[in-house]
Amino acid sequence: MQSYRNELELAAALKINENRVCLVGSKRIVGLGAGNDWDFLVLLGDADEQKLTALGFKPDLDESFYPSAFRSWRNGDTNLIVTDNRSFFIAECTVAIAAAEAASAHWDLSCRDGRVCFHGAVRNGVRHHLDARIPLLPAVNGV
Repeated sequence: MQSYRNELELAAALKINENRVCLVGSKRIVGLGAGNDWDFLVLLGDADEQKLTALGFKPDLDESFYPSAFRSWRNGDTNLIVTDNRSFFIAECTVAIAAAEAASAHWDLSCRDGRVCFHGAVRNGVRHHLDARIPLLPAVNGV
């Protein structure tokens, strides 16, 4: 069972651009606490999901009971939150990055300079993911 510990490792295994993978959840927000899973948000099209099963991931939620903009896949302590919705992907990346920055206590949010630095850090963190796109499938027989 392969464990993935960063965005680059997972993107390489999935053979996708690293900007389509974002570490989210407790590992990003509070660090390496015991018992925390590795949660990654991944921008993938339906055609890419066969890559997940090839890597040993299995669906983790029954979507009929939990309809949402994402699908959850698990392999050991690695949880993938998979979506083909770019807006959802960018929004959730932003939430995770902002939560991690706020939890880091680097910023005094009670003063203007601290808030300006906080916003800059979030913008810089999200900027990497803004170009994330699911590539269009090549046309088959001109269709």
